[in-house]
Amino acid sequence: MVADDDETARESLGKALQGEGYQVVLAANGSKAVEMFCEKADSADLLLIDLNMHLKNGLVAVHQLLEVNSSLPIFIITGLSHQNKLAEKSGVRALVEKPIDLPELLQLIRKQFSDVASSVSRNRVAFSHLPADGFNLFHRSFLPAGPYGHWGLNE
Repeated sequence: MVADDDETARESLGKALQGEGYQVVLAANGSKAVEMFCEKADSADLLLIDLNMHLKNGLVAVHQLLEVNSSLPIFIITGLSHQNKLAEKSGVRALVEKPIDLPELLQLIRKQFSDVASSVSRNRVAFSHLPADGFNLFHRSFLPAGPYGHWGLNE
């Protein structure tokens, strides 16, 4: 399930995951995500949920979803920085920052499913953090050169 109140982000991520062979259900906000999950709690294998949404933010939805199924793998998606501690304390498996590095996200999803398939206890899976694509404070080489480097205009 992908829950994001930004229609473009939700649809794009959904299509990318479908292109990789995943069955995807889309939810337009946290309330819809909780409602849809409760209707079919046994059919969701993973939830990707935006942190900041209208009607019910991602964190409130995460707490409600984990009450229904404490072993549900959840990845929080956010455009906000410095959310590591909040995400880790909430009980989610990963924090994924926007803009999303899609190959890294797909690798993290595959790892999540392989850990579960190899009988690793779902409660002992380590928390992961995927920083925003192209921006990592600890590796300056990933930063674009100059203010317009990400558009290729600094050459």
